[in-house]
Amino acid sequence: MKRARKVRQRVGQFVRGLTNDQSPQDYGSNAANQTTTFSDNGGRTFEALADGTYKIIAAPRPGMVGVILEEGTAFDAVHALYLQKFPEQGVGSEEESGLTEGVETEEVSEDTSALTNQWWLDEQEQEVEAANYPSNSELDTLMANERLDAEQISRARELIAEAPESDQADLYADLQTKVVYRNQRNNESDNESSDGGTCNLTALAMCLEYLGVGNPYPEMQFEDSLDKIRIDNDYGPITYASTWSNLAVHFGHDYVEMEGGQYSRSWWEDTMGGEYLNKGYAVLVSINGHIVRLEGMSETGVIVDDPYGASLLQGGTSRGWDGTNSREVDGTDSGNIGEDLEWSWESVENFSFKYFRAYI
Repeated sequence: MKRARKVRQRVGQFVRGLTNDQSPQDYGSNAANQTTTFSDNGGRTFEALADGTYKIIAAPRPGMVGVILEEGTAFDAVHALYLQKFPEQGVGSEEESGLTEGVETEEVSEDTSALTNQWWLDEQEQEVEAANYPSNSELDTLMANERLDAEQISRARELIAEAPESDQADLYADLQTKVVYRNQRNNESDNESSDGGTCNLTALAMCLEYLGVGNPYPEMQFEDSLDKIRIDNDYGPITYASTWSNLAVHFGHDYVEMEGGQYSRSWWEDTMGGEYLNKGYAVLVSINGHIVRLEGMSETGVIVDDPYGASLLQGGTSRGWDGTNSREVDGTDSGNIGEDLEWSWESVENFSFKYFRAYI
């Protein structure tokens, strides 16, 4: 599910005698009968629309493209620039429009690229709903996909790191949903028996892909590749958490160890969410003998990718199954019963988890 988010744009505040309560009608016909484009020295290009507003059609920051400027300081700045370039569309002169009232002026070249920074002063932040933007930025294009491969996720993480900090938590939450689900039941490793055995490396493979790590041996599944790397480098037994950490370090990533226990919803949201998921960590969760990937949280519970099937938290340290994937030892997809699995908040708060591992 794509989450609504806000993005911040920086707009210039024009301070040349225009007041914030002036409307497009106060300036005359503006662009009532024609469409005109013009630019400022900040690399932005505007289109004067027939209704008297202005649309940003080109800008250094893709997120600004498509923004409609109406009343307010940003509108005033653009409108004054418009009248300077096309006085015949408005009241016709700076004196009549009030642009020079009580303010020293300087000659402005006919070339709009020569306009000085006096047109864009006292930058201020304004929040604009993401819905106001067209989906034409690189990040928006990536996030429009239902699933992403490791290379695409790596690029998305680079772009998220460049986004305003206030937007990053929601973006990372969206990105968690883009990881391809992996089913341990089709693993070719000898460690996968009739009742499981490779949930750990399968969940770890999903975590590493969320961090942008690609499969170094594409002729086999990523989780089987991890088992090969484990054996070749003597990283330890497959069931040891230290082994998984060694594999993460092998790919250049760090980890944080966290003790298990029985925790409230607020702990999950504040700690697992606020300190880890919101900052781009990938998280493994141990439910006492079984490992899953933490994907996120919702109003109704905790969302995981369980590589074995639909696990049930039954209170204390007890767990069960509400269906499992079938066993197909050929590397093909044999089910996704544990994909985007949600544990209710009641079951989560009544369960005692063994431990957690966060990777970054």
